Parts: sequence; structure tokens; C-alpha cells
Amino acid sequence: MSDPIRLRAGGVHEHYNFIWHRPETVRCWAHAGVAVDWTDYPGGTGAMVAALEAGELDLAPVLTEGAVAAAARGATIRIISTYVESPLRWGVHVAEAHPAQSIDDLRGTTFAISREGSGSQLMAAVMAEQRGWPLESLKFATVGDLEGARAALPRGEADGFLWELYTTKHLVDSGEWRRIGVVTTPWPSFVIVAAERVIEDEPEALLKVLRCLDAAFAAVRRSDAEAFIASRYELLPEDVASWRSQTEWRLDWRHPEQDLCPVVGHLVKAGQLEARVDPATVSARLLDKLRE
Repeated sequence: MSDPIRLRAGGVHEHYNFIWHRPETVRCWAHAGVAVDWTDYPGGTGAMVAALEAGELDLAPVLTEGAVAAAARGATIRIISTYVESPLRWGVHVAEAHPAQSIDDLRGTTFAISREGSGSQLMAAVMAEQRGWPLESLKFATVGDLEGARAALPRGEADGFLWELYTTKHLVDSGEWRRIGVVTTPWPSFVIVAAERVIEDEPEALLKVLRCLDAAFAAVRRSDAEAFIASRYELLPEDVASWRSQTEWRLDWRHPEQDLCPVVGHLVKAGQLEARVDPATVSARLLDKLRE
């Protein structure tokens, strides 16, 4: 029996990625002749894009807006599938002692971001565009990751921080941070991207990974998935139940560019892209690749 094709995947250590670690997913990969080695990337979208370009990572589930922006700017990655169809809810956070009581109180202040081009930066710009703030009023402090934001906010190095609200809920519940608002993406929240070199060399292996993820999602409609998620990501069971009720997954590798037009439009308005791009230029259809 030949050795499995090994692929390196990575993502933020968060509940959206639980399916990559389920036993039924791993069994499916083994049966299909692939093995997936996972690495956590606390730095978020920017860190994963950098790793993909550096040859340290082969594929990753990332924020839709981050994937589109990176690929449109010339990063050697392409979207190979949709992943989470429902929008992402970003909490807008401040340190407990900060005077801001609403999002508008943060106009003209400094936002912590994980790194340049990250989802935390992109969503701050989208939030500003939605609220009619001049983009030049935005100021940023690069903090690396969630832990960096925890250090920066109480020291006054940044005023606000946007991050997925369930991932930060324990900080709000403990009183370390206050959530003063929520910003919802006007597009599906996550896609799966791969390095262009892997799309060229291993399109069939990538497709097997996606098909196993899709099959595993269909198998985890059972209640035991909530216990798995709560334990792995240190979330309260009631929070997991609430999150799952609001979340829809859809893996579509036939038309991965579907639903990307609104993302492109908002990124242009927010100043994150200089001009509109054709969604087809930032995606790759694996099935078409196999027919070449």
C-alpha cells in the first residue's frame, strides 16, 4: 500500500475549524489516501497567507474578505471552496476601564490588529465604511494575535479590537473586556484557500480533503458534536448551541467564486482594494484542473 499524500493545513484555534479534528474526518482522509497535518495560527488570516506563500502551509480555512484581498493583491493563493456560508459576527471590544460606550465613541481612535492585511484590519475598515467614517481616521497598532490584544488594550496602546465574538466571550464574561458592539460581515464568512503550487501539483488530493470535510459535516448533526466543540475550544455548551444554530456550512468546489462579488465591492469601498477584480481570478476550480 502506497504512503498517503501529506498536506499541511492550518487555521486559527477556534470552533469554526472543529471539523478538521473530528475522528470521522481523519478516517475519511486515511481511506482516501491522504493525511492532513494541522498547525494552529493564532495570528489569523495574515499569518496563514504568509505561511502559504512561504511554502510552510498547503491549504487553510480563512476569512473570505482576507482571502479575496490577498489573492487580488497578488498573493500566490487561490480560493478552492466555500466553507462557512453564514456571515461572521465580529465583536468590537475595549478594555474594561476604557471610556467608550458605543462603536461611534471609537471614531478617530486606534484599533489593534493582528497584522497588516488581517481580518481584524479589514473589518475595522469595513466597519468605518458602513458607519460613514473617513478611512483616514483609522489608526492601527499591530499586536500579533489575541494575546497581543489582551496586553495592548489595558496599556492604552490601542483602544478597540475586532475579533470573532465567541472566541472572545470568555474575556467579556470575566470582565477583562467589554463588548460595545457587533459588526456582521455582509458576505459568507469563510472559504478554503490553497497555495497555487499545491493546486498545480496535487489537485486530486485537495479535492479528497474537501469531500471528506463535506461528508463529515453531514455526519455531525448529532448532539455529540457540541460536547466535542465545547471541550476542544473551552466554550460553554449553551454558547456552542447558540453558535451552531446561527452557523451554516457549505463546501462548494465547483463554483468557489460564488458570492464573492459583494466582498470585492465592500473591499473597494473600504479602500482595501484599488479596483474591482473578477472573482474568477482569485479562485480555482479543482474539477476543471483535473480535466486539463
